[in-house]
Amino acid sequence: MSGPSDNGPADNAAENKAPADKTKDADAPGIHPAEPPDNFYRTVYRRLVAMMMVLAVAGLPMIWIRYSAGVTLSFLVGAVIAIVNFHWLRRTIEAMGDQIVSTGTTPSRSGVVLRFMLRYFLIAVAGYVILNSSANNLYGLFVGLSLPVGAIFMEAAYETYKALRAGF
Repeated sequence: MSGPSDNGPADNAAENKAPADKTKDADAPGIHPAEPPDNFYRTVYRRLVAMMMVLAVAGLPMIWIRYSAGVTLSFLVGAVIAIVNFHWLRRTIEAMGDQIVSTGTTPSRSGVVLRFMLRYFLIAVAGYVILNSSANNLYGLFVGLSLPVGAIFMEAAYETYKALRAGF
């Protein structure tokens, strides 16, 4: 009678074979190891800020040619406020998260509200100064303040492209 290992070393090698390497599946379309969330968020934040800057730099000459120097300056002021506001918002959220994780308590509501009110006060002052010079210049401010919206649309298109390319 022949047993399971009667064929000699060939069968023993098959029985002692290591399990299949799972890393090959990671190269298959649609199957990718998850990126750590901190790295993903940092990368997205950097891309968003870069896209806002690209939109601002690309928009300046187009606005200058099509409209006046006042509208262009208002756009630049709005772009700077939008980028700074985006940075402050990120810092506020990170600080709140760190405080909740480290102490288990939520930050004071008055401090959070004060920071948000400071942002809106800055926008209101810029709007008031620009509106006093010309109502048309206010459009440039609003377009500059809208840079995060354009950057978010661009990021959404990029992430959609990546997902489709990966086979989702």
